[in-house]
Amino acid sequence: MTFASPMRRPHATQSEAGPSALAVLLHSSASSGSQWKSLTGWLAPSLHVMTPDLPGYGTAAGLDDGEDDVLADAGPVIALIEQAGAAAHLVGHSYGGVIALAIAMARPELVRSLTLIEPVAFYLLRNGDADDRRLLREVNSIEARIRAAMDLGAPEIGMARFIDFWNGEGSWARLEPARQIHLCRQIHRVAANFAAVAQEPCTLTPIRAIRRPTLIIRGEQSPGCTRRIAGMLEAAIPSARLAEIPNAGHMAPLTHPHYVDPLVADHIFAARQRHMADLQRVGAANFRY
Repeated sequence: MTFASPMRRPHATQSEAGPSALAVLLHSSASSGSQWKSLTGWLAPSLHVMTPDLPGYGTAAGLDDGEDDVLADAGPVIALIEQAGAAAHLVGHSYGGVIALAIAMARPELVRSLTLIEPVAFYLLRNGDADDRRLLREVNSIEARIRAAMDLGAPEIGMARFIDFWNGEGSWARLEPARQIHLCRQIHRVAANFAAVAQEPCTLTPIRAIRRPTLIIRGEQSPGCTRRIAGMLEAAIPSARLAEIPNAGHMAPLTHPHYVDPLVADHIFAARQRHMADLQRVGAANFRY
């Protein structure tokens, strides 16, 4: 594990990245693709960047009833990459990280590199030790509060617990009323995201088969559940690298972009350069006079 430090903008010319080089950035629950404005600024000069809204967020339509699972939520992202016609440098934060991880396992040919920023892969805690199960109970209590609030017709109670868990106590109270209203309207999708993760059958076994350059990022002050999951993923994915953002929490892409953005950009450009070098070696080996 390494502690991140602010980095200068990496240099990558368009010829290095290639006109078809694609980066797809997947946002967290209760957010939208607009959360990636800062990172897009780092990547866009050399990459084609897509920041889709996940199902039910932003301008994206929700899924039909009964379709709330991780791969169903990943479906539109997979279609987007297929339509682009190029494997993607895939970046996912929180629930977006769960989707990115699912795509890397189910459709590895669509992934050039992988960046996971505190993916909420809570299902990995199920078969862990007593501490892991304690962390999972803590997560389950948040989902229970959200569903109880929905039953009461008081979404603000559930969303307050959700926001304070990820951002620190008192975060909900400091939000502008308009922002609180907007978040309350998303409570059903947030609950659906929790349900999708809870029913995900995945274990560490298929994760160990991932063979893509992988960067895992976590905040130094993030909740124990996502810090633990990040460590599990680092141990499971061959050659994965774990970076920790000092004094940051779960929302580091928004609160600490000066750390996160250059880390992600450097990882993507390094993976691109390795890929180009591999292609050159394969071409040289296959060359015949």
